[in-house]
Amino acid sequence: MDSLLIVDDQIEVRRQIRSMLQKASLEPKAIFEAGTVASALELIRQKRPSLLLLDVILPDGTGFDVLRELSGAGEELSVIMMTAFPQFDYAMQAINSHVKGFLVKPLEISEFTRMILSVQGAEFNEKKTHLSYTLLDNYLRGRQINIRLNEIREQTGINRLTGAHYLALIASVEPSAALEKRMLHFWALQRQEGIQSVTYLQDTTRLVALLRTDDPPPLRERLARLLKEAFGYFIAGCASPDAECGIRRAYLNAEFALRYAKSLLIHGQIVSYASLNAADILIEEQRASLLDASGEAAEKLVLEFARQGVSPAAAAQALERFCHKNGMPGVSLNAASLGQLSISFKQALANAPKADSRKNSVQLARVKRYVDDHFTENINRSSIARALGISYSYVGDLFQKEMKISLTEYLLNLRMERAMELLRQTRLSVAEIARRVCYVDSKSFIRAFQKKTGCTPGEWRILNRENGRP
Repeated sequence: MDSLLIVDDQIEVRRQIRSMLQKASLEPKAIFEAGTVASALELIRQKRPSLLLLDVILPDGTGFDVLRELSGAGEELSVIMMTAFPQFDYAMQAINSHVKGFLVKPLEISEFTRMILSVQGAEFNEKKTHLSYTLLDNYLRGRQINIRLNEIREQTGINRLTGAHYLALIASVEPSAALEKRMLHFWALQRQEGIQSVTYLQDTTRLVALLRTDDPPPLRERLARLLKEAFGYFIAGCASPDAECGIRRAYLNAEFALRYAKSLLIHGQIVSYASLNAADILIEEQRASLLDASGEAAEKLVLEFARQGVSPAAAAQALERFCHKNGMPGVSLNAASLGQLSISFKQALANAPKADSRKNSVQLARVKRYVDDHFTENINRSSIARALGISYSYVGDLFQKEMKISLTEYLLNLRMERAMELLRQTRLSVAEIARRVCYVDSKSFIRAFQKKTGCTPGEWRILNRENGRP
């Protein structure tokens, strides 16, 4: 949305709309205001806004008078109607006038934002068709060889991107009924910051953004901030190779960086392919075979280290990291030479726990890390399973079997520990502390706290201060 015209005779409403646009990071490059039919028509002719927010009742006529004038003049622009009188005939007349949406005042920010994003999404898709995205995705994944790449680049807008080389970003996000809306919000945030991209949903948990850039690191930081604002939780990988590297190679490298980020559950930041060292990349490529405790795969990997010039020390550090994150903690490898490293690594694989036990250990670490990062939010077994791509029952069984404690009790312990920390170190009210540890009301928090500690939060705070604690 390049420009917006707000047509409403109430100054307070026009100010409210500006405020809501700012809060939702949807401010256009230019905003114009009018309070009458005559001034609205004059501004439309002069400024050519891309979106019109139009009140139904105006001092010198109605919003439909504006629409009729526009229709007679052959003007085409997106229109959202507003009124304090939600009569059905208004809505029908708005629909018949080809209006994009209809809002009832007083305006509510979530519905207002949804409507603006919906209109922006429609404009976005008029230029970049779903078919073009499907063809582009097939090309990037190597599923379609006989493809007119130049035509796809033109249809999707890739040819209009500027910069020395491509940046491909692939982000894994939590599944949500509002995923498309969030993707449109992400796209709108990019537009707001002057970032040009081709952005599309690849499936129900992944989005792809293709950009061109002269300076990848700052752009990665900006994109990570926008992803967090639009989606909250995300895991992402990107690649920004040199100018000679094509779009498909950038995508494949970003895919690899995403897999690496997922294996370590690195969330809230974008892992760059360039940041991965040669040893980590080679290990990740052999990961499946190594997890099967294959001595042959270990030998093949060490030979590849030698070909790529990876030092024994760097290779040993990377392999020890691999062992630690895959259920083989405490492994120390002989880095005197690559030959000695091969022998000690094969021995570590041979002595490793069985595959099922190792898998449980790895998954438990992932689940614990996720819970530790999100326990102040409204999470449960279902949301954790969705976020990590594992089954609902497996999450509960994993905690009970490996930690001898239920997920519910583990969550309770984390929340009570945080509550005690806040009681001890701050002057926050009990109600505010309850909210910060994800209790909807202070009564249920007080009951849970008293059951856990034997005293109320207020009593606990006094006792700890009497014991000389801050």
